[in-house]
Amino acid sequence: MTLKERIWGAVWGKDIDRVPFTTYPGLFPEREPLVKAGLIGTMNRCAVYRESSTADIKRSSEEYQVGNEKRVRHTLRTPVGEISETLRTGGGYGSSLRCEFLIKEPEDYEVMKYIVRNRQYTPNYDGLLETEKTVGDDGVVVGNVKYSPIQEMLVLLMGAERFSIDYYERRDLFDSLYDAITEKDREIYKIAAESPAQAVIYGDNITSQMIGLERFEKYVIPRYNELGSMLHEKGKLLGVHMDGNHQHLKQAIADSEVDIVEAFNPAPDGDISVKEAREAWAEKTIWINFTSSFHLAEPELIRKHTIDLLRQSYPGNRFIIGTTENVPDHVRQASMKIIAETLREKGTFPLSV
Repeated sequence: MTLKERIWGAVWGKDIDRVPFTTYPGLFPEREPLVKAGLIGTMNRCAVYRESSTADIKRSSEEYQVGNEKRVRHTLRTPVGEISETLRTGGGYGSSLRCEFLIKEPEDYEVMKYIVRNRQYTPNYDGLLETEKTVGDDGVVVGNVKYSPIQEMLVLLMGAERFSIDYYERRDLFDSLYDAITEKDREIYKIAAESPAQAVIYGDNITSQMIGLERFEKYVIPRYNELGSMLHEKGKLLGVHMDGNHQHLKQAIADSEVDIVEAFNPAPDGDISVKEAREAWAEKTIWINFTSSFHLAEPELIRKHTIDLLRQSYPGNRFIIGTTENVPDHVRQASMKIIAETLREKGTFPLSV
């Protein structure tokens, strides 16, 4: 069985030889020996669409220094005004951090809505097919779409403080932006449903402490269900990148049209164990991020934890162990090799753990 067949088999709930092990390609550059041995496959997320803006929206960037910090300010100018955001750059693994968001004042909402309404989405089917050709049998390619509307507002446009204040004090403006993004995102839904992807991932980074059950049920679940229904009509699956804590969202997720809970962060790092997840989401594929803290453990503890994850996943169908977070350089190769070899030894069906 090829890596590709094993991963897709687990996703679709088919009979396979053993529990798959996957990684995002950029997180494990030394993966080739394990790939060639059939021990780890790549999970490649490729956008199903391309995004551009109308010509009357101008973007400029300015780099500058604040003490030892490198910063870059992006400014968007439109016929109805301008807004800007500032990122602190130079973080670990090439990361950056927003220290000033696009929406800071009430008047920024109209500018942002203008920008949203003038986004242009076109299919990226050729990009997806080319990625599949490149990956071959060494992994799978899933379609990728942006944050859901309210997660875009929280993570990219407003930040936690402005999001919280405006949700309670300026609900009319808050909802008007949500509605504008939702309406425009429906163009992406149609592109995703018509795409050649077998499954599409909503890259939402959901965690219950930030979104809360009230907003999750009111603003997030309807979008998952709308996209999920469109994908299901075309014989495709919906996944969501859920890498936070979900105890308070567990039942809402169970009742949703989501087929794949991807990047799930199991206990003890998260607040739900694999066993609890299996019981709550029996009909869904649980595609976990291997418990990050254990990469730093002694080899025998890594092995024992891998076996424990298998035990909790019993009977092991619709279960994939993946790596969706950065693993420290000094332990990555050794840890990944132990996990892969343990799955080869103990992850074969029928599970004996």
